[in-house]
Amino acid sequence: MIDIKQAVANAKTFARDVLGQDDLLLEEVSSDDDAFEITLSMPRRAGAPRGASPENSLIPRYMHAHLREFKSFRVLKQDGTVTKMSIREIA
Repeated sequence: MIDIKQAVANAKTFARDVLGQDDLLLEEVSSDDDAFEITLSMPRRAGAPRGASPENSLIPRYMHAHLREFKSFRVLKQDGTVTKMSIREIA
């Protein structure tokens, strides 16, 4: 059995390996009997307005949710395997 810290680490490793993302933020965590559901955010790869990144803006980084995309990862508690990645829509 893995704990929540290991589940988050496994989801981040999966995102780095599969998506090539390094700028990952933990957004949500939930759990059921068999798995953890981990939501991570990462910079939007395409479609973000030019010149509207947190690095060159006076608006604080946390207010730039629209410039990030969100993905959920299902991580099995038994062995830490990431079994699912899905797009997480934010309203």
